[in-house]
Amino acid sequence: MDLYLAPMEEVTGYVFRNVSAKFFGGVDKYFTPFITPSQKRILKTRDGREINPEHNSGLNVVPQILTKDTVGFGELAAYLGTLGYRELNINLGCPSNTVAGKGKGSGMLRNPADVRKFLDGVFDGPDTVFREFPDMKISVKTRLGYDSDTDFDELLEVYNDFPISELVIHPRIQKDFYKGALRMDVLRAYADKVKAPLCYNGDITDVSSFERISGEFTSLDSVMIGRGAVANPAIFREIRTGRKADTKEMTEFIKALFEEYSSEFGPSDAVFKMKEVWSYFHVNFPDSERELRKIQKAKSPADYLDAVRFLG
Repeated sequence: MDLYLAPMEEVTGYVFRNVSAKFFGGVDKYFTPFITPSQKRILKTRDGREINPEHNSGLNVVPQILTKDTVGFGELAAYLGTLGYRELNINLGCPSNTVAGKGKGSGMLRNPADVRKFLDGVFDGPDTVFREFPDMKISVKTRLGYDSDTDFDELLEVYNDFPISELVIHPRIQKDFYKGALRMDVLRAYADKVKAPLCYNGDITDVSSFERISGEFTSLDSVMIGRGAVANPAIFREIRTGRKADTKEMTEFIKALFEEYSSEFGPSDAVFKMKEVWSYFHVNFPDSERELRKIQKAKSPADYLDAVRFLG
């Protein structure tokens, strides 16, 4: 079974991908945090960094695109094709109200007819990327619906009508965000009806939760892990080999990550990026609550370095 690192805005960017790959490995595909085509057709500096081939050398990286505009999608997809990418992922899962409220991400799931119209344009519209890059693969990351998981019956009919290279399902609806119980009964009802290769995403935090999901859903081709992989960057290696990361290895990893962030973005920006990582990674140091509070309060590189002195 293939293992993927999920896209997480401001967290699993190219620096995190490269450092975790160097230390632990075990990942078959790395999905970028979403990239959005702009009306001026100019990529944000942040997005340009993410897809720069030099920043992804040696890794199997899949850019994720967030948009409801098929023209913008086609233009961005073609540009990514010129950079050498041959697989793209469509974000129909982001639950953020600022995104969904604009009809993007999981907001598009409010009306399955909108999803069909969008995919029609992506796969067979006048601006389709397949005219220039017929070997391009396009996967979709989705939730079960917007207001209700009963929408998934109609959504799956739409997905099954297109040559999607892979369907990544997070079994929650938009309103759930990342909280509450996963809607596993819905996934159980539809898993075997998905025509595309099926990838599972949601609340895999350790080897036992991976084994539970992969053992129950034998039709899965892959599993995508996000928050669990930021908390434990060695989870992919552990799943494959059983080898856990010890405290020394985790300490070396988190130090190297700060150094790379500082090199790429400057020490001040690195502090704020590290605080986001530590909001998940702190589970590796359960007896350091005082120091962890200091990390979250850090406002400067000096504050941060003082807070992490406990690492040695």
